[in-house]
Amino acid sequence: MGESLMIQNLSFASYACTDVGLQRPHNEDAYISRPDIGLWIVADGMGGHEKGDEASKLACATIAEKVSMGLPVLSAINLAHQNIARTARINKLKAGMGTTVVVLQIIGLRAHIWWVGDTRAYALSGNNLQCLTRDHSVVQELVDMGAINEIEALSHPKRNVITQSLGLISRETLNVSSVEFDCDPTIEFLLCTDGLHNELRVDEIQHIMKQNEKQEDRAEALVAGAKSAGGRDNITAMLINLSAAA
Repeated sequence: MGESLMIQNLSFASYACTDVGLQRPHNEDAYISRPDIGLWIVADGMGGHEKGDEASKLACATIAEKVSMGLPVLSAINLAHQNIARTARINKLKAGMGTTVVVLQIIGLRAHIWWVGDTRAYALSGNNLQCLTRDHSVVQELVDMGAINEIEALSHPKRNVITQSLGLISRETLNVSSVEFDCDPTIEFLLCTDGLHNELRVDEIQHIMKQNEKQEDRAEALVAGAKSAGGRDNITAMLINLSAAA
């Protein structure tokens, strides 16, 4: 699904593509695009069908609603965490529901990114694709400690074990990471679930993004590439362009 909007002197265009993949029976990914408030969200639910579905959708909906009301993104993420945990407490059939999330907010030419878990944000500027987030995962902790290197991390048996998520840990131990920076008006952001970045290396993602001219073609080619590489999980890719209006 694609959307575009011009706010002040910036033009936003976004396109999202999601797919169940080749091995999962249901798609537990969710996303929301709100160019009217400069907000984009991707979430990867967990807990099985209905649990994961609901957790990711609830996270996206809560964050978008609260930010549209004027709340800071961090506060909105914390409220989403509480909503998911409360839903699981009230309905025992929802016990074990949770989700990762990544949020991009653009205000002027300032980009703000928040994340929980291993849903990622990348930025393509010129020929350089950079990962802007750092996974909350067991494997990333091993890399940080020097126990394994980045190459070994790609095939590590615990590469899918995350250490942070919305709904599944206490409010006191929730760790929302963030980064912000001034961004080039020609930059393109990619928000994606681990179904994409676990299948494709950074250089492969970059190659696909550079080889396709239209935004929708880039997003769909990324998902197709992840499926061709194995498609072991649900796959979501959301691309966001911003450029200075003439």
